[in-house]
Amino acid sequence: MGNSQTVSNDNNDGNVHLQIYKKLFSKYGEINYSYIQQWLSHIPDFNCFIEKLQSNQNINISIIKQESYIHILDNLKFMRDKVDYFLNLLNNNNSTDHISLNDFKKFLNWCFLEDDVNNEILSNCQKCILNAYLDYEKPENSNIINKTSIISWLNRSFPNICEDLHNSLYQSLMCGENIKPSNTDFTKKFETYNILNVNILRLLSFCLPYPFRQNMSQNGDIIYFCLSQYSHLYKLYDSVIQGFSLSKFCSSVVDYPAPLLILCKSEENDIICIASDQGLREDFKPYGGTESRLIQIFPKFMKIVSGSTDGIIYSHFTTISGKRGLHIGHKPMQMAALEIDESLNHAILIGRRIKLSQIEVWAAGNYQHLTKHKDLKNWEHKNAEQNKNRKFKADDWRTNVDRELLSMAGVNVKNSELAGEYRDFAEETR
Repeated sequence: MGNSQTVSNDNNDGNVHLQIYKKLFSKYGEINYSYIQQWLSHIPDFNCFIEKLQSNQNINISIIKQESYIHILDNLKFMRDKVDYFLNLLNNNNSTDHISLNDFKKFLNWCFLEDDVNNEILSNCQKCILNAYLDYEKPENSNIINKTSIISWLNRSFPNICEDLHNSLYQSLMCGENIKPSNTDFTKKFETYNILNVNILRLLSFCLPYPFRQNMSQNGDIIYFCLSQYSHLYKLYDSVIQGFSLSKFCSSVVDYPAPLLILCKSEENDIICIASDQGLREDFKPYGGTESRLIQIFPKFMKIVSGSTDGIIYSHFTTISGKRGLHIGHKPMQMAALEIDESLNHAILIGRRIKLSQIEVWAAGNYQHLTKHKDLKNWEHKNAEQNKNRKFKADDWRTNVDRELLSMAGVNVKNSELAGEYRDFAEETR
């Protein structure tokens, strides 16, 4: 398996054809089909994939000539619309403007680079894309899909859906080896009990914008695969481990200074993603810029709220006079599409009340943002412990601000002064 961190895009490949010729082709300028089978074995139903790729180029099934192979690579490298290209492969460039439902499912298998019939989460991820389109288009016959419509909808809703498929195919054919996004980065981080597992992450990678991805590793290597661009995510809070504790939620998450993802799961099996490009903070004014999102993942994929320059997020958990909780919407303080109360247990999603069963918060900023956040939280914890264990002297307490506030609230905190005044009065009357 190739390393997704170090793959080259060969943007300045003036001698690329000569390099391919020397590395891959025999002295007769031919390459055997069996080699390509090995290089593309990670693509679901790869035999069908190669047959369609070849049939489009009128290539012999067992031997591929150098000119035809180069032509395939050129088409891959300079294509303008990846969705259109791969859907047309399925349709064999048929002039009809329709594809079958089965072909569209095959297309989704290619995009996920996985076809495990026993993987329920993968199956649900693919279904939610299909159901979202069918709900949008409402075709008379759900077994026949309008090709022009689905291409337009996918490019709007999932602009990155073909990126990993395209990169994997191009790099594998270019380098003559099996190259695909590596899941090893996620095996420990995205455990099975997580809301954010690898398949849901891939689904989000199809549609989330760049502030939530990192295309450069800490070593300075370029990361080309979309899925691998989320390997930097770091879990700040998990209700399964830390419980539904507002204090732990705030101490772990509030004031993180970079993009983050909040994932909520309900007892009714809703899965919701709040993507904030400005972190999470307590603020009386809406925040969250144009790249922020509110997305329903399950039971049906739907972008509920898109980003705005006016802010789509309001959050305050300690205010006495204002609204409490986390509110998302184009007018989050007046008409929120999602309201999560300060207990973190209940929410209202588009007018429907749901009970939350799990919450995760993932930091999406770079390493420096995470280090800065950890240093701040460590300082706050240390300062709180010092104040907690601090012993007041009498003179300190008499001038302490908290004493005056308690006094203004009607709490008698001046017993010592009253006792002193009584002693003075008693001495004078002797």
